[in-house]
Amino acid sequence: DFNSVSIVEPNIIALKWLGFWRSSNSDSFFNSKWYNTYTIVMLFFQTMFIVTGFWYLYDKRQNLNIEDINSVMFIYSANTINVVMMVNIYFNIDMIHFIQSNMQAAAFQPKTSAEAAESKKWKNTARMFQKVFFINNSICAVMSLFISLLNGNKLVLAAHVFPGLNWKVFFIYQVVMNTAGAQMCATYVTLVTSLLIEIIIQFCLLERSLQEMEDYEDLKTCIQWHLDILVFIKKVQRFCGIGVSAVFACGVFNICTSLALVIEVDHSELLFLLPYLLAMVAIIYCHSWCGSEVTYQSDKLSYAIFSSKWIDSDTAYKKLIHIYILLTKQPLVIRLGGGTFDASLPVFVTLKLPILNRLPKSSHVPSTSKSIGGIQTTTSKSSVVGSMSQ
Repeated sequence: DFNSVSIVEPNIIALKWLGFWRSSNSDSFFNSKWYNTYTIVMLFFQTMFIVTGFWYLYDKRQNLNIEDINSVMFIYSANTINVVMMVNIYFNIDMIHFIQSNMQAAAFQPKTSAEAAESKKWKNTARMFQKVFFINNSICAVMSLFISLLNGNKLVLAAHVFPGLNWKVFFIYQVVMNTAGAQMCATYVTLVTSLLIEIIIQFCLLERSLQEMEDYEDLKTCIQWHLDILVFIKKVQRFCGIGVSAVFACGVFNICTSLALVIEVDHSELLFLLPYLLAMVAIIYCHSWCGSEVTYQSDKLSYAIFSSKWIDSDTAYKKLIHIYILLTKQPLVIRLGGGTFDASLPVFVTLKLPILNRLPKSSHVPSTSKSIGGIQTTTSKSSVVGSMSQ
């Protein structure tokens, strides 16, 4: 059986554990002062985690180099986006509430076995994205801890340690916050893809209903259904317009930074960098692919209306069909960056080709020394994952 809520259930569970869930029921525990306190504590600890990273750059200001900057920016910039996206979800939680309430109506559910099979196929796609990102990000968190222990570092990530604080306490704090940050990333990424896939499912179901409509009552039902979908899309668009735009910008920045680090680090640190780099590329690709599918499915609606049984209808009905075709002629796109670009595969290709074209030019590393921002080093190891301030 297909259920719209089941698509985002893993994300809802993650949001509850991470402290960024709000229930539509005012009497729920997730609206209580205790849970709100938990939310504030989680937000505070994540913010301080980010501050300690950038504070490290201030500590190194006298002899700062590119390696120091890269080791901080490629992790803590992503963690900053993670927190921003969690807050963004918290204040746009009504888009999930809309699925839990309005989209449980019979109109939004599959009506035939063929529609159920189509919906299940897309639901499995959403599940695949969730499994890939939650597993991959968990691997990244485990690898960062493993590499730190392997190298005997007292820190998981480069960071400023407050005076008088026991290093073991701070080490555990970094492990917990790094793991939480990784799951925050997986949560918001798969939430966006799940929401976009929910839109795709509704367009697929609507297309089949449009092809089969025969009279005014069917037309009225389809138009109302279409309007409800557009209301949902508006909520998702509001969330994506700012949040996903920042994710795209941060993703491209982190890919460039990670590629710079890949050619400098030793083999053990590649165990962390490669899954991390894979996640950055996959984040932008998944959003772009889902955005393209939304556009493709919405573009099929006008033809579905034209294919309906209207030839033998009266003139008034034919005029309504004509108007409806004109209104659906323009395919829907998920706008990003204030409308300057959209989530689509052409945008993904545009963003990635310049990066990939430059990669071979930077792939040569001298065998006797490492060049970091023009500074030759032969004695120190890169400390991408471990501390550089022992």
